[in-house]
Amino acid sequence: MKTRPKHPAFKIIAGLFVVAGLGYLFVQTLDDARSEPFTVRGNELESWTVAVDAASLDPAAPVVSLRPPRELPMRLFRQLFSRVMETLNTPQAAGIPLALASEVGGRIAPEDLAVMARVTGMEAARLEPRCLAHRRIPEAGVPRQLYYLVFEVPGFAAFRQALGARLAEGATEPVLFDAAGLEPILMLASSHPEFARWLPVRGTEADCIAPVIVE
Repeated sequence: MKTRPKHPAFKIIAGLFVVAGLGYLFVQTLDDARSEPFTVRGNELESWTVAVDAASLDPAAPVVSLRPPRELPMRLFRQLFSRVMETLNTPQAAGIPLALASEVGGRIAPEDLAVMARVTGMEAARLEPRCLAHRRIPEAGVPRQLYYLVFEVPGFAAFRQALGARLAEGATEPVLFDAAGLEPILMLASSHPEFARWLPVRGTEADCIAPVIVE
């Protein structure tokens, strides 16, 4: 008995189902890999330093940041790359932004901001990592992606409150500053090299994809 030849459209549809199934499996595997715990060493959560950032014309760029030990971002990036195997950019100077140029508006010298941050005891504190987070923004062509760590930083909120009070001193007009407008995050890798385009990062809880374990 001769079998009836399948219509070409049937083969095309079947092929599409196979491709879709493989795509789903790939995405599921990637999500599983990214959700595995990341690890940091206990000594990498101490001895962070407050530093003045390089001058930038971008109003979203940080003015002062809290910089980690050099090994921390490198170790985390290696863990990330081994899982996602994507071409990603890393910041030239990794750090947790403490104040942005748009917030300060040149009214306080960067060196004075650094002194204010040190007074809160940030450099002597031990940071606590909350999670590894991922943010994705659809764009024409390649979507923008950011991987970052969310931290608990003793002194961060106190510095932001003190900054708001300092900006309000002698102001003749209302100061548009939100102490809670910046969250303590360490940007790890992005699909685009312009990291300031992401700032300020808010609503971090929704972006968490993996826990961070302290060894």
